[in-house]
Amino acid sequence: MNLEFALEQPNFTGADDQRRGWWPMRPHTGVFWADMLWVVVVAALDTHIIPSLTSGSLPFMLMTPWLVVTFVVAPMHTAFFALLLGGLAIETSSGAPRGMYLTAYWVIFATLALCRKTLSWRHAVPWLVTFFFSSFFISNFENALIFIRKNPEQLDFFHFAKQVVRVTLSVVVGMALAQPWMARFKGESPSL
Repeated sequence: MNLEFALEQPNFTGADDQRRGWWPMRPHTGVFWADMLWVVVVAALDTHIIPSLTSGSLPFMLMTPWLVVTFVVAPMHTAFFALLLGGLAIETSSGAPRGMYLTAYWVIFATLALCRKTLSWRHAVPWLVTFFFSSFFISNFENALIFIRKNPEQLDFFHFAKQVVRVTLSVVVGMALAQPWMARFKGESPSL
């Protein structure tokens, strides 16, 4: 293993990225404006398109795994602007109190910024744990706000079952998004 790779921030803008351009839908394409455009597209999918296709019956959280992958692999300035844009996009389309999603994503961003260089991202376990706790944190943050600000009787068995499905789907989507990055951290040629 190359020790310099472990200590330095990995640079994933290689020849294959330049050949493919910015079009592939994945976090951190290497082009700042394309990354921000994809955050807006994911926000539209997460808040409007998927809920209208599933009539709100499928609890889905796409922005959280997208931002977690961005927080792990992107430079700090790109990850910070993705946090702001993604958090504001979710904030404006939800009925949550102002600043809830920005605060939750900021906590996840700060935690990952402090520990992302110490974890081995080529393995699946750090990704699984990160996706699980990020989704779990946001779900519980929402549950606490429902309990405090709204009717606590909404928090019945079906609500918690829906949250379990939501966290599970978030982990599954996150692992699908993380597969190419795990291959890149291993030094293999990813099939993107």
